[in-house]
Amino acid sequence: AQPFFLYMIAFGVLVLSGSLIPLSMDSLDPPSQTWSVGVCMSIPWFAFIGFTITFSALLSKTWRVNQLFRAKETDMRITLKARDVLGPFLFLLLSNILVLVLWTTLD
Repeated sequence: AQPFFLYMIAFGVLVLSGSLIPLSMDSLDPPSQTWSVGVCMSIPWFAFIGFTITFSALLSKTWRVNQLFRAKETDMRITLKARDVLGPFLFLLLSNILVLVLWTTLD
């Protein structure tokens, strides 16, 4: 069951559910304007990073299984490590962080 991917999915869901905490904060009497903006901008950060971690773990795991089945059709023996399928994860995570940084700084 490849525990590495299961840990990634569990961590992604934990980060994604962390976006509920800022949603529960009352905005009627914030300590300062900066605090209020920080709370509001933390919601997409938690939500998007958590979703990206969860989705890319599922995508990488599916891609890994696909590679193994395609190798079986051609009677090739291949060995895929978790490190070999982290490319899509890193690409999605870094591109998502870039969008979030631009959004945070330009808003």
